[in-house]
Amino acid sequence: MTDKQPTAYEVPFVELLESVPNNSRLWVDFLEGMGSRHFPVGHYCHKAAAELRRLHQSEREAWRYAAELEQDRKRLHEVNAKLVEALRLMNIECQHLHHAKKDQHGYDVACPVVERIKASIAKATGEQQ
Repeated sequence: MTDKQPTAYEVPFVELLESVPNNSRLWVDFLEGMGSRHFPVGHYCHKAAAELRRLHQSEREAWRYAAELEQDRKRLHEVNAKLVEALRLMNIECQHLHHAKKDQHGYDVACPVVERIKASIAKATGEQQ
C-alpha cells in the first residue's frame, strides 16, 4: 500500500490558502537594524480563500439564473407563437373593431387599422406582405 502525498496541483487553490494557519506572519528585518515589519500572511490567505469561495458561489448562482432565463425565454417564445397563430386564425374585420377611424373610410376601402393589425401579425410571423 502506497501512502502518496498529493502534489500542489492536485489540491484546490482555495484549500491551500485555507491550510495556512490564520496566525501565520512574515517578519521582515530592514537593513542595518532600522527596524522590522510583520505581514499577517495567514489572515490574508484566509480572506483571499473566503473571497474566492464567494466569487465561485456568485458564478454558480449567475449560471443558474441564466438557465432559468433561458427556460423562461423558450416558454415565452412558445406562448408568443401560439398567440400569433390564434391572431392569424381570427377573422379581423373593421366592423368588429372599435376605433376612431371607423367612420372615416368607406366599405370599399381597406381599413387602415385592420391593415396595420395584419401587418403586425405578418411581421411577428416573419411573413412579408
